[in-house]
Amino acid sequence: MPEIEKNKLLPTYAEVLRELGDQINLRKWIILKRSLLLIWPVLVGSVTLVIGNSLYNEGVLTRESPLFIGGIILLCFWAIFIVFYGAIMRHIFEIEKRIWVDSFFDKKNIEPNISWKISQKIFWPVFIFRFKIFARYYFLPVFLYLLSLFIYIVAILKFNIMWHWSIFPIILLGGPIVIWLYAYYLRIKLRFSWFIFLDQYGKDNFSFKNLIKEMEELEKISKNEQFKKAFMINFGVDSVEVLINTVNSLISNKLISLNSNVGNVAGVVLKHAGDEIAMQASSFAKIAAMYILYQFARQELYGKSQEVNDFIYNLG
Repeated sequence: MPEIEKNKLLPTYAEVLRELGDQINLRKWIILKRSLLLIWPVLVGSVTLVIGNSLYNEGVLTRESPLFIGGIILLCFWAIFIVFYGAIMRHIFEIEKRIWVDSFFDKKNIEPNISWKISQKIFWPVFIFRFKIFARYYFLPVFLYLLSLFIYIVAILKFNIMWHWSIFPIILLGGPIVIWLYAYYLRIKLRFSWFIFLDQYGKDNFSFKNLIKEMEELEKISKNEQFKKAFMINFGVDSVEVLINTVNSLISNKLISLNSNVGNVAGVVLKHAGDEIAMQASSFAKIAAMYILYQFARQELYGKSQEVNDFIYNLG
């Protein structure tokens, strides 16, 4: 997309979709590669469980078998590894996806190994940035929900206070629904925060306070129509992801229902890998779409749509 002309209207949905298609087509193979990099420990663990369960059902493995006990212990450690590995690698990939989009529009032709290297180098600054975002916008509602749940449980168990039967489902189910809706709203509201971070990081005036200030200024000039467009794009991409996951689940469940070892393994692999690839592709699409809107907001506020931060690219 060329430099945005001043006073140009927001892009149409067709223009955004066309740009998303180009972006995904440009990165489709590396998204596939990165998705498999994220998911391989889960695939190994899942396939091991399928094979182990098959051997157990056939009587090859018994509960008293040293191999069975050792396998359970190993899988417990593997599960811990999956949690930490997944958290670290997903964090890096979240950074990299935004670097891909930012570098494309900055006209910086960087290879995937360079973008991965840059993402690793700014791992902790971005982690701190995300923590501050969480503390500022997410912590209070989550804390209030957990506090209300705690008070409710303590009131019943310790003081034998009997609340009306409807209170429990409201707290237990209503709270998470409200928090989810609020988090979805925040995803739209904070849509520019990552890009501002990448444009500001390493500069003399870089600070979280200035980042929030610029984000609020960009948000202020793009409140109505752009917010609506951002919501519809996010909702549309999420809906496509749900549809893809549903189809993937139907196919993988069909393979598993064949009751064969090959079918079980194929079904499990397809389920996990398919869901992961769909999630990462949709995530990248939403990032690209929000960047397009970010360009227009910058154009309206500053008179130019791009801010090239060479400090970031020099890290590679």
